[in-house]
Amino acid sequence: MSYDGFYTLHQVIEMSTMSESTIRRMTEEKRFPPLVPISKGRVGVHKRDFHRWEADPSGYRPSDERENEDHKG
Repeated sequence: MSYDGFYTLHQVIEMSTMSESTIRRMTEEKRFPPLVPISKGRVGVHKRDFHRWEADPSGYRPSDERENEDHKG
């Protein structure tokens, strides 16, 4: 399975079994991958980010925050 591309918000809702409001709240809290525009009026999540979250929901941090911590001395 390729992790290139996007899942639509509808697909993410089905796969995660969370509501749209929960996903949006968790996204604002940076506990879920960011929602990105994929076409006019549609948002989605990068597949690779969704699967990284799925592998460790409680330990998820956005990629840029993880990289910043890796470079702290």
